[in-house]
Formats: sequence, structure tokens, C-alpha cells
Amino acid sequence: MWGLISTLLAVTPTSVGEVGIRFEEALAAVDVAGDVAGLAAAAQARRDGLGRLGWLTSNPQLAVQPGLRTAGTATGPEAQVTVSQSLNLGGLGPARRAVAREEAELTALQLRALRQTRRIAVATAWLETWAAQLAAEAAHQEVGEARELVARLERSLGTAGSTRVEVATARAFAAEAAALHLEWEGRRVEAGAQLANLLGLAAIAVAKGLLPVFSDLEPTSLEGAGAFSVQVLAGELKAERERAAETRALWATSLQLSLLGGRDFPDQWFGGVAVGVTLPVFEHGEREQAVHLSNTRRLTGEVALAENRAKVTRQAARHELEHSAETLAVVKGQQLPAADEAAALEARLYAMGEATLLELTLLRRQALAARIAAAMAEARFASARATAHELLEAR
Repeated sequence: MWGLISTLLAVTPTSVGEVGIRFEEALAAVDVAGDVAGLAAAAQARRDGLGRLGWLTSNPQLAVQPGLRTAGTATGPEAQVTVSQSLNLGGLGPARRAVAREEAELTALQLRALRQTRRIAVATAWLETWAAQLAAEAAHQEVGEARELVARLERSLGTAGSTRVEVATARAFAAEAAALHLEWEGRRVEAGAQLANLLGLAAIAVAKGLLPVFSDLEPTSLEGAGAFSVQVLAGELKAERERAAETRALWATSLQLSLLGGRDFPDQWFGGVAVGVTLPVFEHGEREQAVHLSNTRRLTGEVALAENRAKVTRQAARHELEHSAETLAVVKGQQLPAADEAAALEARLYAMGEATLLELTLLRRQALAARIAAAMAEARFASARATAHELLEAR
């Protein structure tokens, strides 16, 4: 029965205003989501900008000084042209390139972190949608069977075939199944809406197809997993240190070279070279350096905190792999077969008049709960494996 429900659900058309999506399609759609695609474009722009950085950190300056001069009774034009170039002697050019390189690497790390977080969230939402759909379908099937039972009992009411108590019991069970179906239908829509929001879809998502198949993964393999959250903060720390070095270089000694030439009225031409030096005597960029120092110390603490959180995340993911596998083995391997068998046997006994309706509904309720629990256990196990595979991408 469980395999039949899975097969039927896989080919059920979506309702109006909903869009069906497979697990692999949902993960692939992460890369075209607005924020992920935008950050990818930003990372590419950062990388492209590295090749356009020049060695000089200031532009040349051109100054033209036209004028008039009187010589005796004659008056004529004259002019002076000066071209100046400032040269930083504190290594500002290399410092700017170092900052740009670290910021490009940081943006790439932020992209990988966002992509990983989104893929885990999408995988979890898809699997929750899948499980809710199976649970809703199982409850819907039970509603149909319960209503058929009510109809049979109502037809035999008063002919010594059934009693009013039995009819009321059957109606109560049918109503209970209907309420359960409505509850899971609501959860299905909520999970589908969450999945649609994560992917930027314009309609509620419906999980299509079967569960994803993952390669073998041992819980101990998570010990080698990294954490993009730690890498991002470490990248921010490196970039901030490079910005501090850039600030020191910005206020270092600079050399100004000037080439000048011109014409004096009436017919004199001249040229020359000027050299100037700007010394960091009064201003060293203390305010800017204090900001970078403050950020560096803050980020150092955040990196340490993130490393501890990453360890806990790995431990929790490893436990979830083991725990969800054990739960699935119990629910699907023991609880579900036993509950289905008990309900089937009790139905035969009831048909032969050797069991009460109360006993039958009790076992059917137990079987329905087992089918729903099996769906949730399968989804949780798949979610644990999907999360573990994504975490391993940060190695």
C-alpha cells in the first residue's frame, strides 16, 4: 500500500495555482534565485576588477596659467603649463591590490555560504512538502474507506446488521480522518509556500517525483567538514587587516614630481622640474586606523565563536544522520508493517463478525499513524543526508 501511494503521488497533476518541481530541479533553481544570482554576478565583477587595478594610486594633474604682460609700450600674451604626478612611497598600490584581492575572495566565500544555506533550506522544504503530501494522501485514502464503511453501516441500520453506536463510531472515525487530512493538506500548502519563497517562484510548489538518492555517507565523515560561516568571518578579518594596512600606506610619505614650461612675453621660453614631498607629520589617519583596529578585534572574537558553533553543527548533523537512520529502521521496518498487518487481519475478523467496530477503527487509526510516521521518517532521513552532503562541500 505504501509503495502504491508513493507511485500515485508521483504522477498526480498539480492543482491550479501550484507548480510541480523535482528535488534535483529545486536544488538547481537555487543558482538562478535573485539573491544568489546577484551575489554570483557581484563576485564575478570583483574578480574582473582585479585585473584593472593600476600601480599608481593618483592621477596626474595638468595646470595651465595664461596671462598678459606689458613690456614697454607693448602688451602680449604669455602662459605656463605644469604637469604634476604624486607618488606614494608607503606601498599604497600593493596595499590596494591586497585589499581588492581579499574582498574578491570574501565575496566568493559569501556566495558559497549563501548557496549552501539556501540549498539546505530548499532540500529541507522540498522533503517537508513531500512528506506532507504523502501524509495528506494517506489521510485522504482513509477518509474514502471510512466513508464507505459509514455508508454500509447506515444501509444495514435497523436490520440487525448494525447499531446506532456502530454508525456513530464510524462517523466519528470518518470525521477524525477528514480533520487529519485537512491538517496535513494545510501543512502541505505551508511547506510548498516556503519552498516557493526560497526559490522565488510565483506559485506554491508541489514536490514531484521520488525521494533523492544519495551516495553512501558515514557519520564519521562529517569530522572533516568545514564551515563557510567560519571561512566568511575569517575572510572578513583578513580583509579588515588589509584595509588597516591600506590606511597606513595612504597617509605615508608621498613624492610630487612636476614638469613645467611656458612662454614669457615677448619671446622668452622657459622650462623646469619641481620636486615636492608630503610628510606625515600631523595626520597619520588615526581615526580610520582605529575603526579598522576595532573591527579586527571584533571579528577575531566572532571567528572564535563561529568555530565553536561549527563544531556543534557538525556534531548535531552527525547525530541526525545516526538518529534518523535508526528511527526510519524502526518506523518503516517494524512499526508500519506490523500496523498494516494488524489492521488487515482485524478487517477480516470484523467482516466475519469476530471483531468489534471499535477494535477495527483503533487498528486502522494505528495503521494511518504509522504510514504518516513513515513518511516523516523518510523525509527526515533524506534531509539529514542532504544536509551532510552540503556541509561536506565546505572542506
